[in-house]
Amino acid sequence: MAKRTYDIRVRNAIARSGNPDLFPDLNIPPSTALQWIRKGAKEVVTHPSLGKSSDALIEENATLQKAYEAEKSKNGLVQISLRVIE
Repeated sequence: MAKRTYDIRVRNAIARSGNPDLFPDLNIPPSTALQWIRKGAKEVVTHPSLGKSSDALIEENATLQKAYEAEKSKNGLVQISLRVIE
């Protein structure tokens, strides 16, 4: 049997609640859930962008695409200038 991995949010919810049967639909072995409860919740390190809304991410992506296109066109001008110089 392969070792299953669980989302850290599931693990921490069980650890904080103290209820090994918090997510019965996931069929988490009781020994695993009890171990999480004994060890407590784990610290989670995340990136601020993971908390952004999809609208904010779409807007940020559009801004980055514009910046990319501007840099790409500058690069094209540099390439043309180098060909002229040669």
